[in-house]
This record gives sequence, C-alpha cells and structure tokens, in this order.
Amino acid sequence: MLAGANVLIVEDEVHVVLDLSAAVEEADGVVVGPAATTQEALMLIANAPGVGMPISAAVLGSDLADRDVIPVVLRLRESGIPMIVHSTVGLPAAVQALYPDIPWLPKPYESGRIVEALALAIVKSNGG
Repeated sequence: MLAGANVLIVEDEVHVVLDLSAAVEEADGVVVGPAATTQEALMLIANAPGVGMPISAAVLGSDLADRDVIPVVLRLRESGIPMIVHSTVGLPAAVQALYPDIPWLPKPYESGRIVEALALAIVKSNGG
C-alpha cells in the first residue's frame, strides 16, 4: 500500500511508535525516525534527503516530549510533505485554523487505518 514510501513517525509514546512502525513496514513503507521530540523531528526532516531517504509523508502526535508539534507541522508544510495527526487532542487551535485540511485521527485509532490515511495523503500530494 505504501510502496516504499518513507514515513516519518513523530510520537513520544513508545507503544504507539512500535504499533505504527510495524503497520508502516507491513504496508511496504520505510520508517524514518521515530522522533520523540520536536528537535529530533526537525533534524530528521532536514537531513533525510541527504541520506537518501526523502520523506514521503508523516504521522504526528500533537504533544511531544519537549513541546507541541507546531514547528514540525510548519516545516513539513514548507517542504510540501503531507501529514496526518494521530493524537487525543488534535492540533493546536492556531495550527488548525491555518491548516484545516490536515487530517486528525483521534487516539486510539487502528494502525491499519492510519496507514490508509497516509497512503491517501501521499496520493493527494502527488496530484492524484
């Protein structure tokens, strides 16, 4: 389903990371990260293309170990990388107002459906 897509996982809950990583790999995707902090996520976004792993899409928790996910959302948008948010609280209101089209899948959510949402986001970002 993901056909080799590089999927950035930004999440600080270990059990969620393990579940999402397994689902991405089972769908023939490649996990980038995971990142548990905003700083780690921003570093991965900046460095992934240079190591031959340009990010195809991202799945984000909204509150990370160091702060909210706003800087990551903004960097992904600047880079044209599609994303979905998988959290209990959704996106911060300021980001949701700027980008109402970012899909939010509330926790708990079946990992297979998250992969489906990622695949759809990738297709849409490619003009499909």
